[in-house]
Amino acid sequence: MARELKIIYPMAQPSYFTFSAPYLRDFTTQVFIHFGVPEKDALQASAVLSKADLRGIDSHGVARLRTYVDMFKIGRINPKPNIKIIREKKSVATVDGDSGLGLVVGPKANEIAMDKAAQYGSGWVSVCNTNHYGIASYYSLKALERDMIGWSMTNSSKIVVPLWGAERRLGTNPIAIAFPGFKNPPIVIDLATSVVAFGKVEIAERQGKQIPEGWIIDGYGNSSISPKDIYAGGLLPLGGTREMGGHKGYCLSSMVDILCCVLSGANWGPFAPPFPFSKRLRRKVLAKVSVIFLVPWKLMDLKKLMFSKSASIIGLRFFEIQSLFPDVMLCSFPVTRNTRPKRSELKKEFLLSRPLLIT
Repeated sequence: MARELKIIYPMAQPSYFTFSAPYLRDFTTQVFIHFGVPEKDALQASAVLSKADLRGIDSHGVARLRTYVDMFKIGRINPKPNIKIIREKKSVATVDGDSGLGLVVGPKANEIAMDKAAQYGSGWVSVCNTNHYGIASYYSLKALERDMIGWSMTNSSKIVVPLWGAERRLGTNPIAIAFPGFKNPPIVIDLATSVVAFGKVEIAERQGKQIPEGWIIDGYGNSSISPKDIYAGGLLPLGGTREMGGHKGYCLSSMVDILCCVLSGANWGPFAPPFPFSKRLRRKVLAKVSVIFLVPWKLMDLKKLMFSKSASIIGLRFFEIQSLFPDVMLCSFPVTRNTRPKRSELKKEFLLSRPLLIT
């Protein structure tokens, strides 16, 4: 007769468990395969996630797996995409990800960029029609392996409130650059253009901890130290306040959005599909589009580019007035007839022609 195996737990159970990197990579690989992702692509996706955890960026590692699962379940991700180049010159290209997993589309686009750099001296690739691609530095670090300078950046779903604003209009829009060091260690930066990444606030919420002053605002435009207030409010741009250089973070975030989204034809600013797929941030998905890297304007029809650029500027110029700054101009709103404020409702001192980005 087989003995019954009994597991005896200590009196005080740990609040967390530690798993080896190979175990987590295997686990995430099997999850992706379960949703129809080919084994080779599943291994690639799990490698990107594990790289984040191994570099201490817990907000972008295996903790993101649940979000990908949710997106697979509702059909937001194509497990077997037909990834193809839709526009191309010698050193530049635009890639259509066919709604594929960003953790798979991103590395393939990165390989195209590095191959072009090896052949022509530089390679610039933009990507549309995909989703979250993990940590931005994964791609710049790959360039180091081929003795190249790596530069990666992307837009993300709206979670950042513009300077003096009270409504989310921009993403965390990270920038990652890696520079080879020859006989010395390489120089690598990977930073969000917001004060912190959204995942840092998520971690604090899961741990039941407060966050530092200056990370987020609540739904009334007031600074908050409660992680839960981010769902009604939003993250602040890098620098936070005007006095601390928040306008610079705002400028950087806006430029990443324009370089990535407008130039590739992807959804920009508030129109980027939501990620992470949280019930508290959920909204109707208008298009399955995201973007990685950048591409010179010559790859797009100039008229279309200028129209998209104008629309993005208009969309960033109007937003809800923050309660603490009643005399500030409006900027940043989804450009629709239902949400655009009427001129009769605006105070005379609101100068709509005033430049938005302060340098």
